[in-house]
Amino acid sequence: MLRLLVLGCVLLSPLVFANNSDLAGSEVFTQASHSSRGGIGLINIPTARFSDDGEFGLGLSVEAPYNRMFAKMQFFPWLEAVLKYTKGYNQPYIAWSKSEAWTDKGMDLKFRLLTETERRPELALGLMDFGGTGAYGSEFIVASKRFDNIDLTLGMGWGGLAAENHINNPLDWFSDNFLSRINLGDPEENLQHGGGISLGNLFDDEKVSIFGGIEYFTPVPNLSVKLEYDTNKYPEGTKLDFFDPTSRNMRIDSRLSAALNYRFYATQRDAIDLSLGYVHGNTLYVSAAVHSNLNFTGTPRIAIGAERLRQPSTKPYSILDADWKKYLTDTIIWQLVNAGFVTHKLIFNGNELQAEVSQNRFRKPMQAIDLASRIISNNAPINIDNITIINVDSGIETLRATVSRDTLFNVALEGALDEESVEFSTNNSLDPGALVVDNDVVYPHFGLNFSPLLGGTLQHPEKFYFWQLSAVAKGEIAFNQGTYL
Repeated sequence: MLRLLVLGCVLLSPLVFANNSDLAGSEVFTQASHSSRGGIGLINIPTARFSDDGEFGLGLSVEAPYNRMFAKMQFFPWLEAVLKYTKGYNQPYIAWSKSEAWTDKGMDLKFRLLTETERRPELALGLMDFGGTGAYGSEFIVASKRFDNIDLTLGMGWGGLAAENHINNPLDWFSDNFLSRINLGDPEENLQHGGGISLGNLFDDEKVSIFGGIEYFTPVPNLSVKLEYDTNKYPEGTKLDFFDPTSRNMRIDSRLSAALNYRFYATQRDAIDLSLGYVHGNTLYVSAAVHSNLNFTGTPRIAIGAERLRQPSTKPYSILDADWKKYLTDTIIWQLVNAGFVTHKLIFNGNELQAEVSQNRFRKPMQAIDLASRIISNNAPINIDNITIINVDSGIETLRATVSRDTLFNVALEGALDEESVEFSTNNSLDPGALVVDNDVVYPHFGLNFSPLLGGTLQHPEKFYFWQLSAVAKGEIAFNQGTYL
């Protein structure tokens, strides 16, 4: 098998290192998908590919006797992190457990070393299961190179990825027992105590394995075919996959595995990968993963369009009579309420009108600032040149934004207000003649809320997940701004 693999690499090398202008960042490239372990890869082996920056994924994979659940996060363009649980039905959780199967938690990291160019492949280094029991602990260096709609991968694995003794550890060429003196965790002790950070004996095997594979992006949109040479090994006593429930024996019939992966997009941001394959020559493999990019903005659900704001005509607040003053402030407060704002007070500060408001309608502060500023501009007296929106949450000021009335008038003609047109500050000083109008309706007020509460415990010797559902009642009395019970 190794000779065939080496021969295949030799034959494919002209493709791997050929000039190629269509690299992985191009529009025609279909993004690589998750492996069974949660990270970007083929089926059971990793590749040098990464998700887009900010992508978060959740998934499940099943290949008897192992079920896996994982969460992946692309924290930086060069760093992928995976948290995962593996449940093995070939042995009990602990010796005296009669109902719960063996369960292992772990953490993987993958680092990008080189990005792909026309002549060189993308290169990555990975640490698998270094946080946990270390039952699947392994290290790898892997390269991936794209040629049109084919993505080729070739890597070298240590530890759990070194089931086949293909070659001597090349790191020993530099020094005997290279890195063996690095001992930042005892894997055996971690296994006995349920897990921990284990960085002991990195890259310290005498022999290493060569793994590889190919992903072919078919003419069918979003469908790819994966073929891999898998060199994974499993924790001592569990052997490798073909599981006979009666005898608890497992065997491997082939190191070649194949799978189909199909991606469909649920929304602009969210995509779902479904995989179906045949692994180890005897076992059906199924996987599903959903991923979303947290940096994706998309089309706002609430869009504030262009409009022509009213020209001011009301006299300055200080010279209005009592009835006109009440009518003006009540109108502003009423219109803000209709738009989803609770107004705590209005402050007429010379040529500036300030509004202290709270709201939970808008997730994006600029949308709230834009709408509240327009409402105030349409009603403010003729002498008001600047409008300041002060956001208050639980009695605490969290944001203060000021926009020129003339700027707001011009920007509103084109569309939504942008951050460049707004000045953010913390200056809360007032002119000596400032007039403060409190909204007497707001305080005191009483609130009552009922909500469900779900609690639970993961990875218990008797059951993987214990859950508890309860109802929570919460009451609150607000005496004034900042005083709550």
